[in-house]
Amino acid sequence: MLIKSLNKIKYPTYNITQEVISKQNPVIFLQILHYTVIDYSKEIYQMFLDKNYQLCFKSDLGFLQNIYKLMIKEMCIKPEINVKNFLENRFIEKKMNLCHMIIQKIISIEEGI
Repeated sequence: MLIKSLNKIKYPTYNITQEVISKQNPVIFLQILHYTVIDYSKEIYQMFLDKNYQLCFKSDLGFLQNIYKLMIKEMCIKPEINVKNFLENRFIEKKMNLCHMIIQKIISIEEGI
């Protein structure tokens, strides 16, 4: 499910395996989120900037806190795990589902632009 979503936004999936996800958790998910909200669509990224979401040049914690605000306020996504849990080396399936939901919302937003 996540791989299909990543392919839709042209995220390079050639190196995403269960082993890589397990070893690079949570880094791989932070990279996916960064690409999805910042690099995938400059128009969407600018829209978030216009709404005062600071997404660049933050620590992982600061970036993730802003992503959570964005998810809740703009995307109506209620995360199953909190920011602290996201940064832990656990909850892989919940992070995969969360990334998938965010990608789907970004695709939906892009279609509306």
